[in-house]
Amino acid sequence: MTSVEWETLKWVEWFNNRRLLEPIGYIPPAEAEERCYAQLGSSQQRYQIHHRDFGTADCDGCQPQ
Repeated sequence: MTSVEWETLKWVEWFNNRRLLEPIGYIPPAEAEERCYAQLGSSQQRYQIHHRDFGTADCDGCQPQ
């Protein structure tokens, strides 16, 4: 892996997981996503949102309850 690829991967990891966003209360995107899913309640809701957002019919390990 070249140094450019490595630096790009590090930046993407920071951007997706650790940067602080003002509009969502100065928390990282990954933490905001965790909070969102924790508030959803039932696994049926999570299943419906997952498949709506990602446009998949079914995926391994993701079954409605």
